[in-house]
Amino acid sequence: MTIDQAIKTVEETKPNDISPIIVRSWLSQLDSRIMDELYSKHKTLCDLPFGGYGADTAGNTVLLAPEAYSMIYIYWICYNIDYYYGESEDAMSNKILFNNTWEELANHVCRTYPSNKSSYFVI
Repeated sequence: MTIDQAIKTVEETKPNDISPIIVRSWLSQLDSRIMDELYSKHKTLCDLPFGGYGADTAGNTVLLAPEAYSMIYIYWICYNIDYYYGESEDAMSNKILFNNTWEELANHVCRTYPSNKSSYFVI
């Protein structure tokens, strides 16, 4: 999923007047978290180039999560929109969906990519 695809999907399903620049910052926060908390622990992912998304980042920039887990971006944006507007029940629903997808993504990364740390037993 690209930045523009994520923004367009949310605009079509949850109309709002949040600036696309703010939505980009939310996407940047999420991909920063994906890098720091998930990808940095795995050899083949820790060197992916990522410097955040600003107003000048191309809209066709591909976000970090694999396509199978791309709904994480939609749930994250919708959560932030609901939180912004004080829609706490909708925000909590989107947070639950986000957390479930985060867990699925984390499990996928752990299953698929070798860890940076060598395995050992402590006796």
